[in-house]
Amino acid sequence: MRNPAGQTGNELLRDEKQALGHAVINLDVLSISIPLLVESRMCSGKVGKDVDRGRGSVEVDHLCQGIVSPTYRRLQSLPKFLGNYANGNLTSLRKVMLLWNEIENDPPASFLESLGTYNVPVILEQRHVTSLSQSFHPSGNVNTNCVFLVEDDVILKPEDIDSEYQVWKKQTKGRQRMLNFVAREARKQQQQLIYNQPREEYHMALTKAAFYHTDWMKAYWADDAVTTSLRENEDILVSFLRALFARVPPISVRPEVMIDFGGSDGISSGKGHLVYR
Repeated sequence: MRNPAGQTGNELLRDEKQALGHAVINLDVLSISIPLLVESRMCSGKVGKDVDRGRGSVEVDHLCQGIVSPTYRRLQSLPKFLGNYANGNLTSLRKVMLLWNEIENDPPASFLESLGTYNVPVILEQRHVTSLSQSFHPSGNVNTNCVFLVEDDVILKPEDIDSEYQVWKKQTKGRQRMLNFVAREARKQQQQLIYNQPREEYHMALTKAAFYHTDWMKAYWADDAVTTSLRENEDILVSFLRALFARVPPISVRPEVMIDFGGSDGISSGKGHLVYR
């Protein structure tokens, strides 16, 4: 599969401008008043209702995206992360859901209070298992058809995410395709296997920063031998699910700008994760 290295977010479609409103959101974990992104023009699709302060109900487009981000030992960098994604510049974004994977530590009260300061609803769910597979666990807080899964050490330009979301949505309504920003190439160098950033070709699309349909979250937890055996590495299992249900390759793009400040302390930094791949 070829990686379209020349394709950037600036070459793709743009959404129309959106207007900011406010709402009172009753979260499963926190009940706080926070600003809500209310769209001035709806995308086509299934519409529901959210409560808007002082004006009754407001139509909500469930084809717009929600961000799901697993976080692990990144408390110091989370304000920068949320400042990029939840500042209101992502016109198609409905909400951000953080998955707290530090089972040994509860999130500080000061951090929980800060979640109400962003222009987009930020929800925190505590998980009892430290695993990237938790990113695919169905949640009542995910009420969009599209999920943008991005790990807590990746920063992308909001305009690139918006434009790639439009590309994802146009590809058979997104249901059968995954659009990813990160891929890996495996190649032999003498007797050693090199697993690194792709040069011309890639062999695996990663879920580190990717759009997918929420139906995939249900398929991920299917009770069968194959999914159970592959669930130790989310990238491999998603590749199998895509091949089984979609029968088409993912859409892999290189963003104009991507900052990856991950180190050796992330969930996927263990030796077993890489060996499994």
